[in-house]
Amino acid sequence: MKINNRIRTILIGYIFPILTISLFFVIRIYFLDNKLILQAFSILAIFVLIHSAMGGFWSGLLATFYGAAIGTYLYILPLSNESGISDLELNRVSIWIFTGVLVALFTSTFATSRKQLKKATVELNKTTKRLRRVMDSIFTMIAIVDREGTINESNKSYANALEIQVEDLNNRNIFDLAPWNNNTELQELLKKSLLEVSVENPIKFEHSMQIGRDVTYAEVTINVIKENRFEEIVLTMRDRTDRKKYEDELLKSKEILSRLIDANIIGMAVSNLEGEFIETNDEFLEMLGYTPEEFVENGLNSEKITPTEYSDISQSKVKELLEKGYMNIFEKEFFHRNGSKVSMMVAGVMINSEQALCLMLDLTPQKNLQQKKDEFISVASHELKTPMTVIKGYLQLLSKKLSHSKEDYSDFLNIIDFQLNKMNSLVNELHDMSKIESNKLRMNNKNLNLNELVCTSIKEVNPFINSHEIKLIEEVKDIYIKGDIIRLEQVMLNLLTNAIKYSPDGGEILVTVNKDDKSAFISVKDYGVGIPKDLIKSIFTKFFQVEEKLDLKEGLGLGLYISSEIIKQHKGSISVDSKENEGSTFIVKLPLA
Repeated sequence: MKINNRIRTILIGYIFPILTISLFFVIRIYFLDNKLILQAFSILAIFVLIHSAMGGFWSGLLATFYGAAIGTYLYILPLSNESGISDLELNRVSIWIFTGVLVALFTSTFATSRKQLKKATVELNKTTKRLRRVMDSIFTMIAIVDREGTINESNKSYANALEIQVEDLNNRNIFDLAPWNNNTELQELLKKSLLEVSVENPIKFEHSMQIGRDVTYAEVTINVIKENRFEEIVLTMRDRTDRKKYEDELLKSKEILSRLIDANIIGMAVSNLEGEFIETNDEFLEMLGYTPEEFVENGLNSEKITPTEYSDISQSKVKELLEKGYMNIFEKEFFHRNGSKVSMMVAGVMINSEQALCLMLDLTPQKNLQQKKDEFISVASHELKTPMTVIKGYLQLLSKKLSHSKEDYSDFLNIIDFQLNKMNSLVNELHDMSKIESNKLRMNNKNLNLNELVCTSIKEVNPFINSHEIKLIEEVKDIYIKGDIIRLEQVMLNLLTNAIKYSPDGGEILVTVNKDDKSAFISVKDYGVGIPKDLIKSIFTKFFQVEEKLDLKEGLGLGLYISSEIIKQHKGSISVDSKENEGSTFIVKLPLA
């Protein structure tokens, strides 16, 4: 493209002047009139004018000097005498050259200015169209006005909002249009802004306004464009309704959170991921014995109030919080200001990437109540055992005396004895539970033969069964463990009686004894009613009774709970595999001696 422009410049600016002027003189001399006419110099001015307009100043200058040289050679020199060119002819040539230079200068200047003006006009039109496309593509409403509010330019967004054409907006006063014409307060605010706005002091404000049928919350920005004496004011209106709603909802949420924090129902604290509490409510500080003034002055760090044994739990809970955005509820102790420990229920949720909200519920009242309950159960069960022992003794004496009587009272005595044993069993369960809850259940561990323990337990149960058959499978003989024989027999008796109770139609009960390199295993399998799938996870909790679902309710629902706690104290485990109407298999795992 640049090469083509250069060739065009050389042709028009330098080659064409020589060709056209040479051709003019040839035609003038040989075809029109052979007489030498000095007026030809005047005609050459036309050629200078044309070449200056087409090729610029240098093209016109070349045409001037070239035409003067040829004209002098063809017209002036032939008329000169032997003394040379006269002053008159020389003056004519000089005047012609001077005139040609002026023509070339003015013509080229005019032509260049005209070209530049045309080019600038084209670029201005392109820029104007580009600016118009940009303005119309923006969703923000734009209007360019003067200080009195007359609209010089606007975009489609503003026109569409008013449901009129862009062309109909121009040259109208903005105060005659929505939203300014239907809101006196907003109109006065805009008038004041148009008078006070400057390049150094742009104005921005937000206001609710009605444009068309909708009421929106808009952000209005007013800026001044000033170049020398030229000044225009650009007014933009952006719809901020969604942002306003979000800010209002956020403010409401913050108010709710603040009220909740200050409600003193539960302890609440906002902390960073380093464990430093940023904000707390009075309830949480009161739980730990601190005052709000002490918190403001010294702050509070979780490490300061967390016992060492909870450090690993705290780290795992922080990891859980980061991964899930919340952490499961767990129980934790904190140091009170006086050095004592306060037990709390803790939950947390992430507020943002750096902060979390922690909720704490003081469990001290519940713990105290639980302790009193355990103490009551312990005392009551202990006190009940004494009269029951006395009753048992007198019942035996009564049985001996009545054995010589003519009347048969054996059925009555058996019923009393059965119910007394049942009552004794319930009291023992309550007593064991109170010991477990207060961490007073102690094991008298000794080396014992597991096979013998299982056989003894089966023999104790056999006299009380009619339609059941207990079958023992000893896959390994003489398995030795270390444990409390009385407590482990208690577990076995509970599993066997449960198998009998949940097999009301009778049948076989399989007891298997086995071991591997590290552990011994006892399994008790029945073919009874089984346990519903949704209840399996709850059967080892206290007071839980599968019987309620199966219309076999009996006892306190403590047998499996006590059994699982006994096995835990032996560093073992107990599990169950069951299908409804197909039976259950309980498996006890214990470490070898």
